[in-house]
Amino acid sequence: MPKPSKALLPLAAKDIARFWSKVDKTPGHGPYGDCWLWMPPPGDAGYGQFGYGKVGIEYRNVKAHRIAYFLHYGEDPHPLLACHTCDFKLCCNGAHLFKGTSKDNGSD
Repeated sequence: MPKPSKALLPLAAKDIARFWSKVDKTPGHGPYGDCWLWMPPPGDAGYGQFGYGKVGIEYRNVKAHRIAYFLHYGEDPHPLLACHTCDFKLCCNGAHLFKGTSKDNGSD
């Protein structure tokens, strides 16, 4: 059972630029070649991790595809999950993401 996520912290422009600098949008990734690859080594359970916020004040490590969902749709998926239609854990293509429960994710 995945641990519950917290709501995203506000993202500064520098955080967004740093996030996209870690994503490879060139074709050829994922099962159909249209996934956007999170390039840093994966974290827990094989998902990309992105850390941001103010160190010592409020800093958070979140799954990279949650940030991609937010940047694509303009809303935090919290309290639900950001699920992959492509089933490629390192994908950050917002068009491949949907908001849902664990059951929704398993049914997809």
